[in-house]
Amino acid sequence: MTADNLNPELRDAFRMVPVFPYYGPRTIPLGRMMYNKATPTKTGPGVTVEEVMLGDLSLRVFRPIEGASGAGILWIHGGGFIAGATEQVNDVVSGFARRLKAAVVTVQYRWAPEHPFPAALDDVHAAWRWMLDAPDIDSARIAILGQSAGGGLAAGLVQRLHDEGGQQPVAQVLHYPMLDDRTAADLGRDAERYRIWNNRCNRVAWNAYLHPLGAGADGVPPYAAPARRQDLSGLPPTWIGGGTYDLFADETRDYATRLERAGVSVDSLYLEGAPHVFEVMAPDWSGSVQFLNSTARFLRRYLQNPSG
Repeated sequence: MTADNLNPELRDAFRMVPVFPYYGPRTIPLGRMMYNKATPTKTGPGVTVEEVMLGDLSLRVFRPIEGASGAGILWIHGGGFIAGATEQVNDVVSGFARRLKAAVVTVQYRWAPEHPFPAALDDVHAAWRWMLDAPDIDSARIAILGQSAGGGLAAGLVQRLHDEGGQQPVAQVLHYPMLDDRTAADLGRDAERYRIWNNRCNRVAWNAYLHPLGAGADGVPPYAAPARRQDLSGLPPTWIGGGTYDLFADETRDYATRLERAGVSVDSLYLEGAPHVFEVMAPDWSGSVQFLNSTARFLRRYLQNPSG
């Protein structure tokens, strides 16, 4: 794969974005600092924001100023399990809270390698439990959405909740999710020229998250790499998608196919030549608008009518 695979309409937006950014085992703190400094966004209009502390765990709750419906969305940001902050999704979360009249909760989960699996999953699980008890959120109308590594956490959380029983999310949304550590273990993918996130970065991140195991190892625990789960039956309706010029494109399509074969209702969207986090880098691109509008329509369907 070469830079020519980039959609021509996105070349200006990605002109200054490196093809081979690099996280090394010793440079995670530096890469994290640069990533977190570059990604904060502004909170949009029409919402209030509440800071909630669960011990040391920080949540941010975005509520529409008008017309709250009682529905809720747990929104899990990306960052490769090793970086990322709730502030990077202020803008898009504000928009979804306003459009869907839903309370949207973001969670500042812990990062690897300082806190390997299951720390981040435990943190998003705690956020889910908080939402179930929140007086202004209908526990029967909560969806879970994740982006990139947050998509991996969302998928893992949904699997864990299924196995625990009790109240289930009405739907899950997975934006270009990071699902399968075995991709990182495939050294043959290291030469592929992806924007934003390549397989060498991917391997560093998975090794940090799965420590003391590594990417591709035997014995990876349940929910850590959601694509490893054999039985996907009984999971909630799923929206899943991304771009075709993305390291995670193959594992995303494979997971969607396996969900469908397991009897799960799946909506999917794959945009030709779109790289990782394209809708963040080029929010005005027609494909980005289509991507987020499709997500919003899907969520509205299930948040308004949990039975679909």
